Amino acid sequence: MIDEEKIKLMSKLAIYEKNHGNLDGKINGYFKSDYVYIQNWWTRLSVTIAGFLIIGLILFYKIFVEKVDLFSIDYKAYGMWLGGIIVVLLVVYSVLSSYVHEKRYKASEKRIRKYLQMLRQLEELKLSSQQEEVKKETYESNLPNTRDDHQLL
Repeated sequence: MIDEEKIKLMSKLAIYEKNHGNLDGKINGYFKSDYVYIQNWWTRLSVTIAGFLIIGLILFYKIFVEKVDLFSIDYKAYGMWLGGIIVVLLVVYSVLSSYVHEKRYKASEKRIRKYLQMLRQLEELKLSSQQEEVKKETYESNLPNTRDDHQLL
């Protein structure tokens, strides 16, 4: 017999596994602090690389477009100014990255808890249906068949 509740639970479990299962497994493979630290490390690395690319583009613009002499540029002033900008960007993006990845980790934990709860419900439904089948087999097979359909009362 097909149990409608089982089908609903299995459908929800399959949808979760298809949409979020792999990603949540990867995220929760780490402790929260480790996950946030690793993601912040990648964010800081990306911001630093982007900052140096921007510095390179500014120097390229100064040298080739504005035709400023290479030796007349005050590298120390530009370095301090652009270094300060990179530090500010690193701080801002680190804070944003921490917030975003902590939120992502919490959402992943919540989905996994819900997934595990649905698995437990499915297991309970499976056990209860097995118990009902055992009861039917046990009690129905032991009942004597005293009715004789060919006899009139």
